[in-house]
Amino acid sequence: MFHTAKPAPESKVQWKSAIKESLLLVGIGHTFNLITEAGTRDALNGPWLNDYLHSVGELRGWSDSDRFMAPYASHTIQGSAFGFIERQNDPRYRKVQWGDGREYFMSILHSMAYAAVWHTEWKIGPASEASVGNVMLHASPGFICLVDTPTLGAIAMMAEDIADRYVITGIENRTTNRAHRPGADFPQSRPIRGAGNSPPLSVGSRLSSENYRRGLSNAKGTRR
Repeated sequence: MFHTAKPAPESKVQWKSAIKESLLLVGIGHTFNLITEAGTRDALNGPWLNDYLHSVGELRGWSDSDRFMAPYASHTIQGSAFGFIERQNDPRYRKVQWGDGREYFMSILHSMAYAAVWHTEWKIGPASEASVGNVMLHASPGFICLVDTPTLGAIAMMAEDIADRYVITGIENRTTNRAHRPGADFPQSRPIRGAGNSPPLSVGSRLSSENYRRGLSNAKGTRR
């Protein structure tokens, strides 16, 4: 009889922690909607299940009735935040950096899948815009929101990782002045990672000053 080997504990995704952090992000989003949208607050009254089902039924077509900022800016931030939540709770990819090759892009695919699931929950799930305030009854969203959020979110993750790898890490490894070390001392330098409750990479996962300078020297030698 064959036995399937169980994955090592250090390779298992920490689902409990990831779900808690994702629910926190969803809760913040609903809180913002309730504070800023009178229509969402008014729709809290009425038959919940009936309104929820009608709200989900409004999802049709491709185009979104929202303006540019919602589908292409806020959804991008949300998708990347969910992606960073998945990454920080997956020991296999927690310390990946831009330039790690296949391992890095596998982490991006995992993050995209996780973001797709959670954004679908945000739009039409049991704790969604469709169920809390029935936003979709008067917003008429399209399927674009379910596609662009994980896709653009992954692009935003890569952009922040590139900046972290080539700009922030370089600054950190060139100075010990706290005012000039954005990554270690100023989480605002990684805004989306911070929105996903994801801390900066640990010191052990970063390039050392010596390795960073060696990399610069090698790059200069190659160009000669």
